[in-house]
Amino acid sequence: MKNSLHRDTLIAPRPANSPSTLPALSRTPAGSTPPRAVPSSLRSPARGAWFASVQSPRPVRPRRTMRDCFRYLLAVGLAQLATFNPQPLHAQTPTVDYFNPGANNSVQSLAVQADGKILVGGYFSTLGGQTRRYLGRLNPDGTLDAGFDPEVGNPVDFLAVQADGQILVGGRFTTLGGQPRNYLGRLNPDGTLDTGFDPGVDNLVHSLAVQADGKILLGGDFTRLGGQPRNRIGRLNPDGTLDTGFTGDTGFDPGASSSVLSLAVQADGQILVGGRFTTLGGQPRSNIGRLNPDGTLDTGFNPGANMEVVSLAVQADGQILVGGWFTTLGGQTRNRIGRLNPDGTLDAGFNPGANDFVFPLALQADGKILLGGYFTKLGGESRNRIGRLNPDGTLDAGFNPGASSDVFSLAVQADGKILVGGSLTKLGGESRSRIGRLNNTTPATQSLSYDGTTLTWLRGGSSPEVWRTTFEWSADGQSWTPLDEGTRIPGGWKRTDAHVPVDATIRARGFVAGGRSGWFVESFATNLPGPDLVAVSWDTPLQTAPGRSVAVAWTLVNRGRLPATDAWVDRVYLSPDPATTNGWLLGEFPVSGPLATNAPLARAQSVTLPETLEPDRDYWWILVTDATEALIEENEANNTRVSEQPMRLRAALVPVIESAEILAAGQVKLTAAGMAGIRYTVEASQDLTAWEAIGTATAEAGGRLEFTDPAAAGLSMRFYRLKGP
Repeated sequence: MKNSLHRDTLIAPRPANSPSTLPALSRTPAGSTPPRAVPSSLRSPARGAWFASVQSPRPVRPRRTMRDCFRYLLAVGLAQLATFNPQPLHAQTPTVDYFNPGANNSVQSLAVQADGKILVGGYFSTLGGQTRRYLGRLNPDGTLDAGFDPEVGNPVDFLAVQADGQILVGGRFTTLGGQPRNYLGRLNPDGTLDTGFDPGVDNLVHSLAVQADGKILLGGDFTRLGGQPRNRIGRLNPDGTLDTGFTGDTGFDPGASSSVLSLAVQADGQILVGGRFTTLGGQPRSNIGRLNPDGTLDTGFNPGANMEVVSLAVQADGQILVGGWFTTLGGQTRNRIGRLNPDGTLDAGFNPGANDFVFPLALQADGKILLGGYFTKLGGESRNRIGRLNPDGTLDAGFNPGASSDVFSLAVQADGKILVGGSLTKLGGESRSRIGRLNNTTPATQSLSYDGTTLTWLRGGSSPEVWRTTFEWSADGQSWTPLDEGTRIPGGWKRTDAHVPVDATIRARGFVAGGRSGWFVESFATNLPGPDLVAVSWDTPLQTAPGRSVAVAWTLVNRGRLPATDAWVDRVYLSPDPATTNGWLLGEFPVSGPLATNAPLARAQSVTLPETLEPDRDYWWILVTDATEALIEENEANNTRVSEQPMRLRAALVPVIESAEILAAGQVKLTAAGMAGIRYTVEASQDLTAWEAIGTATAEAGGRLEFTDPAAAGLSMRFYRLKGP
């Protein structure tokens, strides 16, 4: 009997078919009055005394009159009203939604996959109206996932979804997926057994936490793990092998004197441990302690609790929520719920109090705290097995759905809805068999943005709180490139110095930890903003000679949604083919930036043509901005600009008159193409025989030149020609 009581340290409901005449068991400290009956699964031979009351044979009653019967029924009815004290309908907020799969026995653990599907573990043999022994999966609408039906030999107590979608399963089983697995195993995302994961545990595992590096912390009643001695706490590598680097004072085994019931990992990697022990890491610790990442004891953390600690949760500010059976924490009165500062001292301002066992804890992004358990009072007010606290520990008056029986598991979905599991048959005043879902009283909010260098994931409202995040990007939605972990900021998380292609998809992932379960929530962003450099003008000479230096000019505009903050390089090419840059690179011209959105940038440079160019043929000027792709642009396909006309390479510097326009006053305006920077002489003639010089004109950047002849007014005919130097 002692071993049986010792092993069943967490919630195990009474069998559905247990007779009502069984003795009622309860636990009290020595010398006190026995409390109400509690489930046998939380019995502790080390705490107080056990009491049994057995109904004596019913005596023969005298014959009663109708008046006696009426008085008796009235008394019974009044007594029931006094003890039941149901909440008024208007107080049952929030309401349940349509989600109503139903299970025929208690639900112990809930975990939400990234695709919204819901893993359910417990003592049931049917789920959603179909046979599912101890483990099943629901679609987001509550219907059963028909393709997920792993074979489990005994009840499932906890679930955790890893980053790769694999599912850690723990419980009282010795077979999983039709194969031997003692108390712990892992499933592939489709529900088949991960045959390579079989660490081997010799007793119950009560708690699990997945670290940022993928290693798996385990707590329970076991004394061997992976074939080696491990006293109630150990760590596995991601592949299920024993982590031989997890060392405590006695070598690879921090060790606890008795059951480890709860684990939580802090942002700095330290490990919170709760349970029913008196020593941890070889030192006195009363039911709660903390380990360093290497498994050694944190000697400065020693708050102490007078009874079992069965739930731990780390808030965004690093404060530590503690739930369980205890009535003192940190040396002060705290009834089943309390909060510690990060250094382990008691948060003196947080003292809501519950009148009975507090088990699951779940955190919202707005700082509110969901609690479940056996209690019927919380914060001094009536709350039947489920309630919510404000961040300061005061009762959330607007949250009072009520459950008809004990709540063993809570999970906040990405949309803020609250999954509830336990032995309940009603939730929010509606029939729900062991599992249900509540609408939240506030919306869940989140946004994922990228400004070209920084990724920001803001989370608020009733979104589930996450204790760590990662950022990744993918070009195809299948293969993901990590961008490292996020850093907590007010209202969310960020990752700086992130460079992501604008045509990629960004994924932010946050890990939700909750007592007997853990999972990821995800957010995606596409159509990312960035700079976008476009050459809106490109002025080049139309003719020149080999070996000459000529001027080129261009104007860039940033048409993107973000400034171009980094430096980039523009390149100028001369090519015989307008479709490629096969030819000669004439110059590289760096730009330091920044260039604001919609801002122009005018550039002018001089380039020298190779002496080896062949005369009397056409060449194309090609400009490539951000030629080294230093910028992550919204459109990488518009960085090249080709001259509208080819340049004619000539052996001599021959200008070409393109047009002659008669102005209103009779003057003639000549437009010609030459070589940029070359001064040409303009000559005129009346008969194409006698020519006289009438002025000069210098070709500008691009080779264009203009000349106006004021003496042409009044003449009936006049011829022009240009001469080079």
